[in-house]
Amino acid sequence: MRSTSSSKRQYGADRGSREEEERCVVKRQRPEKRKKHLYLMLDDWEHGYRMHKIDVDSPALSDPRLPEPALLQFGTPPTSQRRYGMCFSALGSSIFATQPPDTPSLVYDTDTGGLTVGSPLPDTLRGGGPGITVSIGGKMYALYAYSTCQPHPFEVMSWATDTDDPSSSSSWSWKTVPSPPPYGEYREITSYAVHPDDRTLFISVRECFVEHGGAKGTYSFDTKHCEWRWHGHWMLPFQERQRLAASYPGIQPTLVYMGGSSFCLLEYVLPEGALFDDASCCSSLLLLRLTIFGLKYDHKGDLRTSIHRTNASYLLSKHDRSYSPVAFWM
Repeated sequence: MRSTSSSKRQYGADRGSREEEERCVVKRQRPEKRKKHLYLMLDDWEHGYRMHKIDVDSPALSDPRLPEPALLQFGTPPTSQRRYGMCFSALGSSIFATQPPDTPSLVYDTDTGGLTVGSPLPDTLRGGGPGITVSIGGKMYALYAYSTCQPHPFEVMSWATDTDDPSSSSSWSWKTVPSPPPYGEYREITSYAVHPDDRTLFISVRECFVEHGGAKGTYSFDTKHCEWRWHGHWMLPFQERQRLAASYPGIQPTLVYMGGSSFCLLEYVLPEGALFDDASCCSSLLLLRLTIFGLKYDHKGDLRTSIHRTNASYLLSKHDRSYSPVAFWM
C-alpha cells in the first residue's frame, strides 16, 4: 500500500509536469514579436520613387549605399509632366502610396509583404494630397497643412464594410469628418501630436504670410466625440518648422518616432566638395544622414538627448527637388 506522503509527492510531480507542458504549449502558441524596421520612401530613382527597408541594428548600416534591390519601386510620369509628387502614409501594418490626383492607392502590408489596391484620395484631398496624416484609434485622419478652403478639408480612412451594402466585403474607405477644423483662412499647421489616450489630436496653427505678431494657437480634436477645443495662444514645442533647419537648401528634415523615448532624424546634406546648383535646386548626389537618438529629462527638468546609438549616411541621387524624405517605423 502506497503511503500518503508518497502519493502526494507523485501528485506534485504529475502536476508540475502538466504545468510545464501547459507553459510550453502557451509559449509555442504565443506569436513571436516581429522586429521593427525603418521604411524609407525616397525619390532616388529617375522613374519615380522607391521604398527601402532598413534594419537599424545591422552592421551593414555603415555601408554608404542603400541595400539593393529596393523593397518596392513606384513608377510615375516624368517630373516635367506631373503636377504632384507621390503621397505616403501609414496605418497599422500598412503603408499607402498614392499619386494625386486620381490614381488608386497602393497598399503594402509590412507583415505579409503583400501589395493590394486601395481607394483613391477623396475629392477634397486631390489637390496635391494631404500634407498631414495621423493614425489614431485604428483610423487615419488626413488634412492639409495649409489650405485656403473654407471649411478646411478633413477626412478619415478606415477598414470598413459599405453601409449601403452590408453583404459586401470590407475595404479601405474614406469619409468626411463631420466637424471641420475651426481655424480661419490662411492658417498653417506648424506642429501636431497625438495624446497617449489614442483618441485626441493636438495641432498648432499660425497665420500665414505674417512674420511677427500674427494669430497663432493650439486646438485639440476628440476623435471619439468628434469635437474641437481651443486651448489658447500657445504652441506645441516644435512650433516653428524653421527651427529644424535643413542642411540641404529647400528640403525639410524628417523626424520619426520609434517608440519609447527614441527618435530618428533624416536629413539631406551635400557631400564634401559637392556644389549646389541654384538654377536647378539640385545636386547630382546627396548624403541622406540618419541619426537615431533618445530623449530624457535631466535633474533640472530640461529635455536632453540621451543616446547617439546610430549614425549612418547614404549616398544617393535625388530627382524631385521639393520632396522631403518620408519614413515609418513599423
